[in-house]
Amino acid sequence: PHHAVFAPPVDEFQLAELTPTGVPVTVGAHEPRIVLVTAGSAQLSTGGGTVQLARGRAAFVPASEGAATITGSGTAYVLSPAAELADTAR
Repeated sequence: PHHAVFAPPVDEFQLAELTPTGVPVTVGAHEPRIVLVTAGSAQLSTGGGTVQLARGRAAFVPASEGAATITGSGTAYVLSPAAELADTAR
């Protein structure tokens, strides 16, 4: 899977680009996240359930849902507080 983190010149958040390519990618568990799919499709799974996201669709994952797993053949962007993305895709 492809994983790149973009750190804007602010301390509040980071943006990660994820391309699972069939391999599940786990996104950290301690902060809220927004997942936006920009190409293909992805499946987003949390302790609260699973949602299929097509290109152009987004989902909010509250901190209370814990870790999220992204699978699929698309490209997803995850917006999260800066400290959270340090643990993304381990």
